[in-house]
Amino acid sequence: MIAEITDTFDSNHRRLNNLISLYDSLRTANQGRASTAHLEILRASVVLTHSTMEDFIRSLQLWKIPEIDSNKLSEIWLLDNPRKTKFTFQEIYKHRNLRVETLLKKSVSNFLGYQSYNKTDDVASAITSCGLEVTDNIKGLFPALGDLMERRHHIVHQADKNTYVGSGHHRYKSLNLNTVKHWIYSVDKLAEYIIIQL
Repeated sequence: MIAEITDTFDSNHRRLNNLISLYDSLRTANQGRASTAHLEILRASVVLTHSTMEDFIRSLQLWKIPEIDSNKLSEIWLLDNPRKTKFTFQEIYKHRNLRVETLLKKSVSNFLGYQSYNKTDDVASAITSCGLEVTDNIKGLFPALGDLMERRHHIVHQADKNTYVGSGHHRYKSLNLNTVKHWIYSVDKLAEYIIIQL
């Protein structure tokens, strides 16, 4: 399972590298302040960086939660009963042809499909739900990951609109390539520090 998770992570990382390379090639051809069109590539990179992290964490949870006696199990709802964590034998009866292990895995998968990771507390909770430790190395990444999540939220929900208006302010927030690279690096290190514990 870990090989599949890391292969997907590596594939997503290559996609990020492709976006960064595209941005670099366009910027080399056009010096000066990056245009809004060029910055869209960085904005897309921010969103993909966040989703790469989410996919990695969600995949870990899908693997680990059904295998351990996790407190997270009390939050899981029965396969087709979103948000309902108490259910009757009548409701379980509908799934009588499934093995218990299969029903558990499908229920966890369905539950995780509704989860998002928008704060570092969400990331920490997800890590502990897998029976892993939020180490000091991981905590050290939280400031950068928090900035990444905040900017991704602004891009996705406000189209990265600049809230400051008037002379000297641009319509959309600016974004720095080195900042995006640092966020990608932080997600890489998060995955590395988690994998060390597996």
